[in-house]
Amino acid sequence: MGGIRSIGRVPVHCIIPPHMLKEIARRGTASQQDWAWRTLGASEQIRGQRQALTLIAGMGAA
Repeated sequence: MGGIRSIGRVPVHCIIPPHMLKEIARRGTASQQDWAWRTLGASEQIRGQRQALTLIAGMGAA
């Protein structure tokens, strides 16, 4: 029973603010830019879905 073994790369899961993603999209490496643009697009899609659901829920309450 020894110490903790390293398994190599461990991803960190966190929220990156949109202004930081935009800077990565502008200044990052090609792969970082691609990742940042895909993340910004996914965030925008989720935001739109949330807004649509809020409107639909509001219509049902009226």
